[in-house]
Amino acid sequence: MKNVRRKPEGSAITEMGPALFILLILIFFPMMNLIQIGAAYALANTYHQYISREIAFKRPELSSAAISKVNTEVDANSLFQFVRIVGRTVDSVQFLDKNGAVVSGLPAAGDTSDAARATRNSIAQVRVQTTMTVSPYITIPFFASIPGLGAPVPFRVSSDRPQDEKGLN
Repeated sequence: MKNVRRKPEGSAITEMGPALFILLILIFFPMMNLIQIGAAYALANTYHQYISREIAFKRPELSSAAISKVNTEVDANSLFQFVRIVGRTVDSVQFLDKNGAVVSGLPAAGDTSDAARATRNSIAQVRVQTTMTVSPYITIPFFASIPGLGAPVPFRVSSDRPQDEKGLN
C-alpha cells in the first residue's frame, strides 16, 4: 500500500459543523435572550417608576385612574412593544403615614369632611409593588426550564415614594 499524505487545507471544513452548533445554539441565541431580558428589566423598572410617580402626584382616591392612564400610555407609544411581555400588573398600592403604618379607609372622591381631611393629611408615603413577566425572545429547547433562556421570568419591583398630592387643595 502506498502511503498517501493528506493535505491540511481541507481539515477545517469538518470542524465547521460542531463549531457552528456551539456558536449558535450555546452562545449566540442565549446571548440574544440575555440582552433582551436585560432590556426588559430596565423597562420593568421604568414602568414601576412611572406608575409610582403618577400615583404619588394624584390624590389617593384616584390611584386606579392613574394606573389605567399609565397603562394606556405605555401600550400606545413605548419600547414595550419590542419586549415579549406576558403579564404586567400592579400588585399593591398602600398609603403610609409618618410612622410607616398603612392608612386604611381612604375617603371617596369629593369628600370634604373633616375626617376625610384628617385621613388625607396623615398620608406621608405611597408604597407600590408591580410585577412584569417577560418571555424570552428565542426559546431554546436545551434551556426550557431556565427562566430568561427558555421560560418566562417575572420582575417584581417595590418602592416607597413621598405622597405629593393629598387632595387638600
